[in-house]
Amino acid sequence: MSKISAAELWRFSLRVYANPQVQKALLQWQDEYDLNVNLCLLLAYLDCHQQALDSSQLQALQTAIAPFNLLALKPLRQVRAEVKAQQESLHDYPALRQQLLDLELQFERQQQMQLIQACKTLKLRSESKANNLALYLPSPLVPLNADLDQALHAIID
Repeated sequence: MSKISAAELWRFSLRVYANPQVQKALLQWQDEYDLNVNLCLLLAYLDCHQQALDSSQLQALQTAIAPFNLLALKPLRQVRAEVKAQQESLHDYPALRQQLLDLELQFERQQQMQLIQACKTLKLRSESKANNLALYLPSPLVPLNADLDQALHAIID
């Protein structure tokens, strides 16, 4: 397996997620299909590293992050949404919002570390045209439009 790391995945994610088209698509997938944004980013990252998963390995990754996702990330997103809804009645809402966003980013990074740790236990196969996202995305989303596919599969430095 080529060298992958949590730090490199995080840099890749920040670069790819900075693209408004990617950000919009990933948030839509999260909201409409309950897909995990970090897992989507990992799958695109693995594609760029020409590392392919099979469906049982994808399931293992989902299982590895499920508790943290359920008990930490999703509740934090709900809190952030509730705080936003109550912003008019909250003292110093901008600072509170920023603190919640910072915490959510820390949680996202932690989940990416969990994904990389779980990934390193798998025997991935080398495949020049890996398409791990296709394993995870529901059929209405496959294939991706060319612009989104290119943005998600940014070249790794």
